Amino acid sequence: MVDLDVRHCTCMLSDLARIPCLHAQATINYIHQIPYVYINDIFSKNKLFDCYCTYISPVIGSNLWPQTSFIKLLPPMAGRMHGRPKISKRRRVSENEGRFSIGRVARCGKCFEYGHKSKGCKNATRELIPNPPKKILRPRKKLGIRRGGGIAAAKVTIKGVVWI
Repeated sequence: MVDLDVRHCTCMLSDLARIPCLHAQATINYIHQIPYVYINDIFSKNKLFDCYCTYISPVIGSNLWPQTSFIKLLPPMAGRMHGRPKISKRRRVSENEGRFSIGRVARCGKCFEYGHKSKGCKNATRELIPNPPKKILRPRKKLGIRRGGGIAAAKVTIKGVVWI
């Protein structure tokens, strides 16, 4: 429930942020009023200038700070982080040479020579090789019968279905 006179909503967001919540904005739009009227004066330009109108003096250097008798505070100890560890050594810029492994040498698909690709082949007028070198394929996995939980394997023959 929204009360625009008191600038209060039951969701309590407008009370905390001092800006109308979504419910208040919907109500303001429904009654065709300007939403800027309902925003608190703290967010105005004049209030911002009032905050920073005084002179802010710079902080003196840390060597001029007074010494205290308290224990000197140290940063927390670095612990081991969660997840996959980072690379143990961070390389310098000068160490980038030789970092990447050497890639494959390109082989032409037209003349089957190494060192260039078929786009830039200048031996295109050469006769086609009758038996070009073929790709070496990995052997296929053998598909066996699944045991348990799967669909039973069946072999369809001319006479009917034979269950294996």
